[in-house]
Amino acid sequence: MNANISQFPARNADELSAAQMVADNLAAELARRRISGRQASAAMGLSVPYVARRISGETPLDVNDLFAFSALLGVSPAVLLGTENPHQSPDGGVSVGPAGIEPTTSTV
Repeated sequence: MNANISQFPARNADELSAAQMVADNLAAELARRRISGRQASAAMGLSVPYVARRISGETPLDVNDLFAFSALLGVSPAVLLGTENPHQSPDGGVSVGPAGIEPTTSTV
């Protein structure tokens, strides 16, 4: 049977943008840790296409995926949902790197 696009229910723009936002956050966190889709799939015991479709946003993450990717990355699911910034310092500023590598400032 050939699938016709009209057979599938339409999704609203908010649903699509939310799912894509989560996929974008996932891709960004994987990139920050230099974890490829292939490495993620091997570590999680999932197929490469399964993981690739979720990273790209082609298939929205379900709750199980959200928790599995969060565990792999060592972050809260809220990070992938975009409601928590893992790079925010305790004082509310954004951490841009480890302490001690800031450029020197001149007092002249």
